[in-house]
Amino acid sequence: MATEFVGRENELAGLRTQFEQIALGAVDALRAGPRLLLMLGDGGSGKTRLLQEFYASIARDARWNPPEVGCWPLELGAAGTSISIATPLDRLWTTRAMRFRWLGVACFPPSARATTEPEPVVERLANIVRVLRAGQALARETTRLDPARVGRHGRSAKWAASRWGVQGVTRAVLEDLCAISSGDSMLPTVLCLDDVHWASARTAELLSRIWVHATQDRWPLLIVLAHGARSWDLAQPSEPRGAADGKLRRLVAASHA
Repeated sequence: MATEFVGRENELAGLRTQFEQIALGAVDALRAGPRLLLMLGDGGSGKTRLLQEFYASIARDARWNPPEVGCWPLELGAAGTSISIATPLDRLWTTRAMRFRWLGVACFPPSARATTEPEPVVERLANIVRVLRAGQALARETTRLDPARVGRHGRSAKWAASRWGVQGVTRAVLEDLCAISSGDSMLPTVLCLDDVHWASARTAELLSRIWVHATQDRWPLLIVLAHGARSWDLAQPSEPRGAADGKLRRLVAASHA
């Protein structure tokens, strides 16, 4: 059972306000366009828990997750003891009545990454977006996403990386995001990266390119970046995160220009 959430009501209300604003942009061209929020806090200050509650506040809202359909689980990380904001692909069933999208990925320090995943955040985002795009394509035929019918859209990012390299996976993420973020497919979407101070330069570059596309095409996209407060305050980040940190700072500056 999750512990009671207290002391962050104002921050949670602020996140929901931003979500509702991008949601309005999905139906009102005058309010359309992406937004970016930078959440700073020391380790253990509750950033991940706040993000979990942010997700739950949307998933428990019948306007965005009708109970008769149950497109998204009501909370993240409920099955175990770990604190997670990851998109629950194994529990994502129906696609026809989907009213919002949650793209959640956590970043890890290089020492915690598997040697077979040179760019784990990029690969995980690729898998999430690929599954959502596949489900969207099948929604006209069935209300449930059958993995056996996903076909080429369901191939893992690891398979794509072995064939096209990380740059190919990055292109695939952008192509799939463009496909699910245009026309009738335009739904309010939250792209959330936890512990983004551990992001690689490739991940930071992908975020920047996503922001450019979202700004040009006015996607209803809310990007939330949870970052360590101390590392953000450093005037000259130490290597090897210097390049990634610089890209993130330019992205944040561009989003507030």
